[in-house]
Amino acid sequence: MPIGSRTKRPIVIALHGAAGDPRGMCLAGRWLFGTWPFVLCPQGERLGDRTFYWGDPKKMRAAIDRIVLLAEAKYPGRIDPESIVWLSHSQAGILGAQTLAVPGIQIRRAVFFEGLPEDAASLRTALERAGTERALFITQHPGGLRRYEAAAAAVRPKVAARAVFPGPYGPFTGRELREDPSRTSVAPRGRRELGSGGTAIVRVGCSLACHNPRGGAMDD
Repeated sequence: MPIGSRTKRPIVIALHGAAGDPRGMCLAGRWLFGTWPFVLCPQGERLGDRTFYWGDPKKMRAAIDRIVLLAEAKYPGRIDPESIVWLSHSQAGILGAQTLAVPGIQIRRAVFFEGLPEDAASLRTALERAGTERALFITQHPGGLRRYEAAAAAVRPKVAARAVFPGPYGPFTGRELREDPSRTSVAPRGRRELGSGGTAIVRVGCSLACHNPRGGAMDD
């Protein structure tokens, strides 16, 4: 949670993939979005001692709504329900259309990293039902960028969407971002500016309220 917050803060829902770990997604979400928002990390069904997966989209949707309600109860008046960001990795993104189609809280911003539903039409319908206004589709594989661009085109114009190739290592581990997180991501054959003031994820996923111009601190 953000320390010392006196105003309502956005929420980032960081969803792990298959054989993933919610703790790792929390670390990634906090690093990507900075200290301004709450970062909530639902846990799927147990797969191993420390790994989990999502077996049922309805259960994933219920886990999202449940963790938001718990945060609102624990920190009354601190959470902005109008600024909720979906951040999914791998399997969570593949199940995204089925999950977001289930009635629940509105998710106005969505970031899909390395995992998209196969059916772009169902994704468009699901994003519209979830109240999503902007979406970012990210792949670290240049050969897959065309499919991500097609998905972005399919959900427009009702959802402002675009696809991004942030480099061969992705936004979580890219060398350029580790060296200087204030820079935008780069493609391996030359820089391609995606906007100033942070990564493309922060700009698109959290453009309304996640950026804190005064800085701040994050509690574990």
